[in-house]
Amino acid sequence: MRSSTIEDVKITISNTSTWLRSIEVEIPRERIEAEQKRILETFRKKVKVDGFRQGKVPDHIIEQRYGQDIRAEAIDAVLPEIFTKALEDKEIRPLAPPRVENLEYAEEGPMTVSATVEVMPEFEVKGYQGLKLEKTVRPVLEADIEGAIDEL
Repeated sequence: MRSSTIEDVKITISNTSTWLRSIEVEIPRERIEAEQKRILETFRKKVKVDGFRQGKVPDHIIEQRYGQDIRAEAIDAVLPEIFTKALEDKEIRPLAPPRVENLEYAEEGPMTVSATVEVMPEFEVKGYQGLKLEKTVRPVLEADIEGAIDEL
């Protein structure tokens, strides 16, 4: 089991099997909230609400109507970046994107995520040294050359 910190993110990667890694991530609330604020600004520019000019809708009204969408977009933006950095730092080459198995993001505290990722299995090749191979040489005949030219 290996632990590391990427920009205040706590990451623990453990070997589940030779081809599977378990990833536990704890992301500070501030990081998710900063992403939510960035996304809220993009929503503000697009949202049209009766009684307000476009781009002038107050934050609390946007959060009331689109809060779940903003939260989901923030999580979707942060998770892949963190998983990618964590796997690169540990020099793990995944075969597929991580599968999120458990995501907890309560009203207070950090977000915790559990995921698994498939990797190339580790194995050692033995007994290949000293093997002898015979190379079979097939002579090229004039007929073979003529046949290839005729095909062209």
